[in-house]
Amino acid sequence: MKVELYDWEVKEAIADYMKKEFNMELNTDHIDCSEFEYQERETVYKKHKNGRVKKTASGIPEIDWKKSPTVTKTANFHEGSKITLYLFNFGDNDNES
Repeated sequence: MKVELYDWEVKEAIADYMKKEFNMELNTDHIDCSEFEYQERETVYKKHKNGRVKKTASGIPEIDWKKSPTVTKTANFHEGSKITLYLFNFGDNDNES
């Protein structure tokens, strides 16, 4: 299932959450610029002594997972932006007790 949330829907959800959890009224017009923070792995490839990239037998460059750092990045969320979530149901686990 594909779920799309636009910026105004996210702002309304934040305002509803603030009201429910903290009993605080929040004017969504005061939320001007939002950012998302996420983790991303920067790939570093294995290299031979001469500096050339090592490749597998099928010609794909080998990734050096031990040297590939995880970096924190941000993305702006402005008016007109949207979040797309792809939700999958891999079985009927909702009725388990």
